[in-house]
Amino acid sequence: MTDVTIQRRTSDFINQQRAGVEMLAHPLFDGIEQALKYQHNGLKQLEGVVSEHLGRRLEACTAMQHLITRMRDERDPAKILEAQREWFSGAVERMTADALAWQSAGAALLKSAKSMPESGSAQYAPPREKTQAPRVDPEAASPAPLRRSDIKAG
Repeated sequence: MTDVTIQRRTSDFINQQRAGVEMLAHPLFDGIEQALKYQHNGLKQLEGVVSEHLGRRLEACTAMQHLITRMRDERDPAKILEAQREWFSGAVERMTADALAWQSAGAALLKSAKSMPESGSAQYAPPREKTQAPRVDPEAASPAPLRRSDIKAG
């Protein structure tokens, strides 16, 4: 590579870094850390609820398979009705557990959302000073060209 190519690439890299720093200093990004914190907390709350919900869905599939097997193998109508009653009782318990879990998760998310400051409020993000990336002279940042005398033989 020639010295000009190295200088151009160095200058391009520095300009990209400067543009990134200036973008993050833009008012659009004020409070992004606070918003990400609230999103993180909300997802952590939902993680447990969704995990429990999927566990109950697996339990429901297993219970249905068990019911079908019992109904197929049983000849006594009273025992078939008992198997259906047991399955229905479990289904209602799972449905109730789901409803309570989603209700409490929704209430917790609403409470968290109400405690989040509005995006226009002074509380949302502390005011920042306008920052700008330092200007770098590409010539000074480029390595000095190599000379034949700099290269050691062997």
